[in-house]
Amino acid sequence: MMFGILSFFLLFSLCCSRRLPKVQQPDPECDYNITQLIQSKGYPWEEHKVTTADGYILGVFRIPHGRNASSTTPGRPVLLQHGLLDSATSWVINFPEQSLGFILADAGYDVWLGNMRGNHYSRAHVKYNPDHDEAFWDFSWDDMARDDLPSMIYYILNQTKQTQIGYVGHSQGTMVGFAEFGNLNNSAQNNVSLYGSLAPVAHLAHIKSPLKYLFNTSTNPEEVWHTLCGYKDFLPSSYIIK
Repeated sequence: MMFGILSFFLLFSLCCSRRLPKVQQPDPECDYNITQLIQSKGYPWEEHKVTTADGYILGVFRIPHGRNASSTTPGRPVLLQHGLLDSATSWVINFPEQSLGFILADAGYDVWLGNMRGNHYSRAHVKYNPDHDEAFWDFSWDDMARDDLPSMIYYILNQTKQTQIGYVGHSQGTMVGFAEFGNLNNSAQNNVSLYGSLAPVAHLAHIKSPLKYLFNTSTNPEEVWHTLCGYKDFLPSSYIIK
């Protein structure tokens, strides 16, 4: 009896089975870093290192002109700044006609792609090792606005011998822009000719998550934040997050 049942299910499985689809080769660009992505599309690129006043070494990339430019003389500089948990790769990850970095380069701009401290291209410091020193990760968005952004702006102006720069930020990139350019005590705002905000973040509102009540009612909101989002390690895998 058991043999008959097993034979039936085996025959049924064979009748219902189908050949597995042919495994496609992955797109080689999946493993490309930012310079490989830029080069694969036929654009020139440069890699620069910018050191902030507090010792962080930021990776900044440049596309000085378009791939079919009649002149290799760079145009007006523009800095593109990524969002939270992101990198400059986002500006060049799609096809040339879909990536703002390439679009601006082809339009005649001197495109600079910034990276904030702690991301893939900015994990370096003159003193601290990001893999061993907790002090490396002791920073906030205020530090990005106060140190990272102006350091990149002044570096670009010095390299290009220009007095003005365009700035385009996405999400976190807009937040640090608002913080830096809105501070009347800082001079970087005087060097920005245009500020483009994509998915701008200026303040928190319209929050529907019940988490907001935890912060409003807690006597120690900092402890609540560390429990939810981690201490030193941002967005850890915890039962609350899951």
